[in-house]
Amino acid sequence: MPATSTSKRKNTPTWASRTESLGYDPVDTLAAIGSLRAQVPVTVAPLVLVSQVYSIITSSTVVDREIDSLCKAGTLRRFRLGSGRHAVMLMTDYLDQIRETLTDLAELSQRYSAFISSATHDGVDITRAVLVDKIQTSDDDITELLKAGFLTHKSVDEYYISARSIGVYWGSYIRGRQELLLWLKRKQFRQVLQSLLEQKTLKQCLLPSKLILADLLGCGFVELVVTPMGNMIKLTRKAEEGASSSR
Repeated sequence: MPATSTSKRKNTPTWASRTESLGYDPVDTLAAIGSLRAQVPVTVAPLVLVSQVYSIITSSTVVDREIDSLCKAGTLRRFRLGSGRHAVMLMTDYLDQIRETLTDLAELSQRYSAFISSATHDGVDITRAVLVDKIQTSDDDITELLKAGFLTHKSVDEYYISARSIGVYWGSYIRGRQELLLWLKRKQFRQVLQSLLEQKTLKQCLLPSKLILADLLGCGFVELVVTPMGNMIKLTRKAEEGASSSR
């Protein structure tokens, strides 16, 4: 299903060999999301960054198109993170969050869940007017959704649709990315064996190194290079020029 591309450089893996080297099967977007989601610790929200999916299916056009379709079908829910980055969550995971969090507000939980699962509004933001019209929310309802983390403020009467503990995930990711990039910059030739990188324990990050690596590959901050010593992860010029611009 996914589009593939080959590089002119002999030591750069093809799409299929790269995904196999990363420990993933070269499959469709939903299966790739499922593989990535399975690695997310239970201590953080089960989010998958869209850039992580790019590391498995290298055609971003294919990924974006399929994510759009899956969101419209109600299979996925998309969220906006820091600096305009996007992540997705399986709709079943999101509905579980709503049910488990709004246990004392069953009626609000049912209305919000029904609206979200209908996928009639698959955007990352929403206005107060739409909330009132589609879910019959009161000011108290909106306050409860804000307190629970299912909405965050965008402007006076606009909100981002959010997930519980999404800030914990994003903060942990930022710290992990910074730690890995600094570690790589200290290495000779700005590269390290993939096996060593994936075994590295991140000090201030709840996510495993493999998920941070998937994002760095998807963003183009590192590349996978096949050598006689094994697969190497090497910093790219984009990372050298400053990954902080993507925060």
